[in-house]
Amino acid sequence: AREDQDMVKADVAGLLTACLEAAGEAEQARTIGEALFNYVINAVLAEGGGSGLVQRTAELLDADLTPHLAHREAVRDAAAVLAQEPTRSRLARLFTEADAKDATGLAFTLFFLLPGEDEAIAIAPLLPAWAVRVLADTVLLRAAPEPLVAIDVAKRFMSHPERGGVLIGLAMAARQKDPRLIESALLHAKDTADEVREAVLVALRNHQTPKIREAVRAALGDPAERVRLEALRFCVAYRDLEVVPELESRLQAPTLGQASVAEVRAL
Repeated sequence: AREDQDMVKADVAGLLTACLEAAGEAEQARTIGEALFNYVINAVLAEGGGSGLVQRTAELLDADLTPHLAHREAVRDAAAVLAQEPTRSRLARLFTEADAKDATGLAFTLFFLLPGEDEAIAIAPLLPAWAVRVLADTVLLRAAPEPLVAIDVAKRFMSHPERGGVLIGLAMAARQKDPRLIESALLHAKDTADEVREAVLVALRNHQTPKIREAVRAALGDPAERVRLEALRFCVAYRDLEVVPELESRLQAPTLGQASVAEVRAL
């Protein structure tokens, strides 16, 4: 594994040098950049790790190296490989299996290098919830440096026709905690996708209104365990006493058998 990593390091170093030499040719820079990203992604996805090498290479490409290229955008376009198959699914599996604490830095670096919003929307439905939040942070950082603009960006994503856009928008709403985003989030409370309904409850976690309480109580009977669990956490956090009889009934036979172990623990 160490020999393979040394080979990758040598290849990456050669590609970085080639990028500098190709600064005057946009198409050549794009081709070399795409080859570099293939090395980068293969290193992190390879069994045995390589995440440190990948993160540093990505940082070099984005921060230290590309400002000196005449065609920075040509090299950045090569990062589209991140959102193309089969790399997209492999990258999603990597973050699904990784610990959020260990992988957040790497996820932020790679997501920040995505060429645009379309690529972010394409990969979002494949990611675990923590990685969607990281992805949303990078999209928002590039799209809306000002807080007032950030609200508009979150609304725009929540109204997106594709699930990936909605997930990104809900993650932005959860981060911003702005009551002006409540109505936009509630529109997705009955979405067909489990992860969207769960994300709605997470986005509303810092607010209390009659409509939110109604949505949370309805979610207690959701067919998806992940959604029911988030609703339970909400009720416990805000000590919603009106749902106590229903929660108590879940602890009594025969309904107890219908609840998951995680739900019983939450109760």
